Amino acid sequence: MLTEHQKKNKTLQFQLTALCDLKKEQSERMFVLMSEHYDCMTKERFSQDLLNKQWVGLLMDSQNQIQGFTTLVVNPKGCGTPLYNIVFSGDTIIARAYWGTSELVRGVAYTFGRMLAAQSHKKLYWYLMSKGHRTYMYLPLFFRRFYPSYDQKRHIDLFEIVNGCSKILYPDAWYSSRGVVAFKESHGQLKSELAQGAWHKQMHPHVQFFLEKNPRFDQGEELICMAEIHPDNALAVVKECILQGMKEPLTFSSP
Repeated sequence: MLTEHQKKNKTLQFQLTALCDLKKEQSERMFVLMSEHYDCMTKERFSQDLLNKQWVGLLMDSQNQIQGFTTLVVNPKGCGTPLYNIVFSGDTIIARAYWGTSELVRGVAYTFGRMLAAQSHKKLYWYLMSKGHRTYMYLPLFFRRFYPSYDQKRHIDLFEIVNGCSKILYPDAWYSSRGVVAFKESHGQLKSELAQGAWHKQMHPHVQFFLEKNPRFDQGEELICMAEIHPDNALAVVKECILQGMKEPLTFSSP
């Protein structure tokens, strides 16, 4: 008999969609999902942010309803160099009823593999904005080394790249000394009942570290993180999905 977790995984499917192919009703559903989990969300800001992306990774249930998504763009505003590409994932959410499922992680890792294979002569770095501890936990759960980390065995100094990208992407909101992006007006913050989850888990070393680095996350400040996307730096299922994705290179050009 399938567990509830297995049932959820069985009924969800990741679908990578080019932004130009995204339907109006799909973007409207995406905004609803964000509004259910975050305060200070506006349709105008959400739509403008979406226009700056290249793809949307949709998480579809058996009724073809969107139950989660992430947005992706490579080398936004020219962040890449001849040595590396930057993949930036923007708004990301999973409906609460589906928390604990792995299809979004699998789909994103597979997509990362496709990006890596497309320009294999370059390194690929993931620029990740952590609005909450759940997002930050993607790093220790799926990567061997990442930035930043309390564990020096897993920490890798990528500050120079993080700092360079953040100055380009958020020149008026990047606080390099704290490693956070803090807008004058919140661009979206976890609803208070969801933010409480971090404080309830603050004894976990990675969550404790996140709270120390970004104590004002519940006011919309975002910790900037980074990891190299490569099979050698990936753990378990993520490594497997990256390797599978590398068999199907994804053609892309910088926006």
